[in-house]
Amino acid sequence: MITIDQAKIDAPKFPRSQEWWAGFAPVWIAAAVQPDGTVTLEPSGRMYDYANDSDEIITVPLSPAARRRQEAAMARWVGNLPRLAVAIVA
Repeated sequence: MITIDQAKIDAPKFPRSQEWWAGFAPVWIAAAVQPDGTVTLEPSGRMYDYANDSDEIITVPLSPAARRRQEAAMARWVGNLPRLAVAIVA
């Protein structure tokens, strides 16, 4: 899990709402705005796919190894966003 202090983000219109974070973060990252204004980011631990070439999205639980890879990918995603990376508190 990564915790971001929104007060440390050097960008306009922060802090942002739960709805904004849910739309901003990739679908495989769960973002939750906490009462103190921080945001926790956590990999969902699931893989998203389309069922039988339809528009229906299915989810499949990940193996422990795949979950670790998802956690590493989340850390890279945040690290590649300099304004978020400087606001990481945990």
